[in-house]
Amino acid sequence: VYKRQGEYFTKENMLKGGLRIKNSNYFYFADSLPAINPEFKDSIRNTFTKVDANVSILRNYDPNEVNYDVGLQFQGYFDRWDNKDLHVGIAPKVNWKITDLWYADINSNLIFSNSSFDTLQQSRFFLDITPTITFKMQGLSAQAGLKINSFTDSVSQFKASPVLRATFEAVPEKLYLKAGLLGEMHYLKYYDLIEDNRYINRAPSIRPMRDIYNVYVGVDGQLAKYFTYSANIYTKKVKDQLIYFNPEGGAYFEMLYDSNFTQSGLQLAMTFNKNDKIRAGIQGDFRSFKTSNISHNFNMPGTKVDLWASYNFADKVFIGTEVYLFGPRVMSVDSAGADISQGITADINLSAEYRFNKRFSVFLELNNLLDNKWQRWYNYQERPFDVKGGLTFSF
Repeated sequence: VYKRQGEYFTKENMLKGGLRIKNSNYFYFADSLPAINPEFKDSIRNTFTKVDANVSILRNYDPNEVNYDVGLQFQGYFDRWDNKDLHVGIAPKVNWKITDLWYADINSNLIFSNSSFDTLQQSRFFLDITPTITFKMQGLSAQAGLKINSFTDSVSQFKASPVLRATFEAVPEKLYLKAGLLGEMHYLKYYDLIEDNRYINRAPSIRPMRDIYNVYVGVDGQLAKYFTYSANIYTKKVKDQLIYFNPEGGAYFEMLYDSNFTQSGLQLAMTFNKNDKIRAGIQGDFRSFKTSNISHNFNMPGTKVDLWASYNFADKVFIGTEVYLFGPRVMSVDSAGADISQGITADINLSAEYRFNKRFSVFLELNNLLDNKWQRWYNYQERPFDVKGGLTFSF
C-alpha cells in the first residue's frame, strides 16, 4: 500500500488532497476443490490494483459565514483479467447558521461510473442530495430533512426518503437519548465489494440497495470515570439486499438480491480507557433476518461479539488481544436443497510491538490461537494458527 496526503492553507480556505495505491495478490482456493494442476491454479489467481485520488477545497470554518467543502475523487480498480471499475465523483457540501438555534446543511454526491467485466460493459450515474435543518438548544438536537437519490444505468430509479434524527442530553455527559427514522439508496461499487468478499465471480451483477426505512432508538454516555457505553435497537426494511451465495463445491460467489429483506437487532458496546495506557472493550451485535425470494442471508451470523484489550507501557511496548465470536449461520445449500451450516466459532489473537522510535518498530502476532477451522465465506477456510513477525519503518 502506498499513501500520500497533504494540506495547504490560505487565509480563508484549505486545499487538501490524497493518493492511495493498493496491490493485492491471492488465489481462489476452495476447500472442496480437487488437486489443482498448474494451468488451473494460475487461472484462479487474481491480482488487482486499486487507486484512490482525491482533492478538495474548503472554507476555514467560520460560524458566521456560509461554509463549503467541494471534493473531487477518482477511484479505479484494475485486475489481471483486464477487468476495470472506474468512478469519478464530485461532492459539494454547504452549511450555514441561520440563527443561534437553527442551522442548515446541504450535502451532495454525484458519481459517474464505468465498468468492464469480461463481456459485460456498464455505465452508471448516481446522485445523492440531502438538505437538512437542525435545531439546537440546551442539550437537544433535532434534525429534519430529505434524502434524494437517483440511479441510472439501463433503467432509472428514484427515491426520496425522510431524514429525522434527535438527540437529547438527559444527564450531562452521562446519558444521551437518541432516535431516528431514515431511508436511502446505497450505491454499490465493485471497487468496495472486492474488499468485503474477494471471491465474487468475474461477471458481477451490481445494483443499488434501497432502505425503505431504518428506525432506531438508543442511549450512550459515560458510565464512570473511564467507562463509556452505548445501546441501540433498530429495525430496517431493504429492497434488493445484497446476499453472497456460493453453491456446494463452488469457487466463486454469485451476487443475489432479496426483494423484501428485513433486519432487526440490538447493538451493545462498552469501552474502558485509562489515559490511553490501558484500553478494553466489548461490542455485541444480535440480529435477526427475514428474507423473501432467497432462502437465507447466507454467510451472515445472527450474533457477533468482539472483545479487545491493550496495554501501553511508556509508549514503547504495546501488548494487545482481540477475540471474535460468531454465532451459527447458514453458509450454503447442498444438491438436495439441505442447509450447509456452521456452528459457533471463536477467533483469538495476540499481538506485541516494541517501538524503538517514531519511525522504527518490531512486532509479533499470534493468530487463531485455538487453531479453529472456520469459514467467513463458504468454502474458504480462514487461516489456521500462525505466527507473524516483522519490522516496520516509516518515512
